[in-house]
Amino acid sequence: MVDPVDSEYYDTGYCTIQTAQDNLGKNNYVLDFSYYTQKGLLDPTQIEADLYGIGQKDELAFLPNID
Repeated sequence: MVDPVDSEYYDTGYCTIQTAQDNLGKNNYVLDFSYYTQKGLLDPTQIEADLYGIGQKDELAFLPNID
């Protein structure tokens, strides 16, 4: 979870990851599977395919499909 931070540099008065252009789901959390990939429990290439879709046959491509 990433809480908003007060900031005088933003029109809304706070800085948040929810408004970031690259945050397709506009979530207030970061998906981090590094522990599982380091332990060999998940394949990093498959995670990328499931989240972003890296090929034409990646039907899940979760993040691009939620906007």
